[in-house]
Formats: sequence, structure tokens, C-alpha cells
Amino acid sequence: MKQSFPAKLLAILLTTTIVGLGLGGTLPSPAYATTPGTPGVPQAGTPVYTEDFSSQDASAAAINILNYTGGAAAAFST
Repeated sequence: MKQSFPAKLLAILLTTTIVGLGLGGTLPSPAYATTPGTPGVPQAGTPVYTEDFSSQDASAAAINILNYTGGAAAAFST
């Protein structure tokens, strides 16, 4: 049985539509860099780099590099 061109075209269009709608419904929502907030009020920043391998507190005063000793995570390196 030979199908006509309009019947083949209709079958292709229906298949494309069904596949397109099926895949479109499964796509994840876009990821946002920030959470919603109040317009005009800056949000807290996101830390880009933090280090926690120091065994000494340098928040009050700087540590001389010659006196620095790392913590356990740094294998107590000097």
C-alpha cells in the first residue's frame, strides 16, 4: 500500500510535535545565581576561596612567614 505525500507529511509533523512536546516538558528549570531578595538591597556574597589549614589565628595580627606552621591538613608544614 502506497501512502500519498500529504499523509507522509502529516505523519512526520505529528511525530515531530509529539517528540518536541515530550522533551520540552522534561527539561530542568534554569539555575539562578542568587536567591530572590528585596530590590535595591545587596545580598551576602558567595565565598570564592577559603582556607582552613592554618594552625595559627592571623585575624588580629599578621604572621611572619618564617614563623608560620601549617595545621594538620597541611601536614604541619613550615
